[in-house]
Amino acid sequence: MTSAPREISDALGLILNQDFRKRLYAEITEGVHEGFDAGTYSTLSALARCLSTHESVSAATLAGSLGLDRSVVSRRCSALARDGLISIDRPPHDERKALLSLTPAGEAAIGVARERLDAAISARTRGWTAEELATFARLIGRFAGDGPLSLTEAQV
Repeated sequence: MTSAPREISDALGLILNQDFRKRLYAEITEGVHEGFDAGTYSTLSALARCLSTHESVSAATLAGSLGLDRSVVSRRCSALARDGLISIDRPPHDERKALLSLTPAGEAAIGVARERLDAAISARTRGWTAEELATFARLIGRFAGDGPLSLTEAQV
């Protein structure tokens, strides 16, 4: 008999698998905006999440949120800016610092992707009862938000 932690670990392994994420991100970004695809979704989505709790977001903060090297995030952000999805502002007192924000096109792209993600989750849980859905939402939110895997500001 498999233990609950092992079942959770196995399920998370499937969800976090890069192939799973690529297929899901391709599904929710297809045809939304030039330059917005499975490869750029995580960066734009992380920026939107950061901006929901912070007035401005630096490339360094975004890199920490994504768990990526700052140079990788800077290259991704440059491409997203070229495609009109984000803007990069450099304060006059520190040209090295990049403050990132979503453009209206970026906000629209994330809005469409999130609607599609909601629809994808609904499709994959179609046979679930309302009670099962509510329980799953509550427990996964608890696990992600205040469980053992949550990160403090100091860790990000």
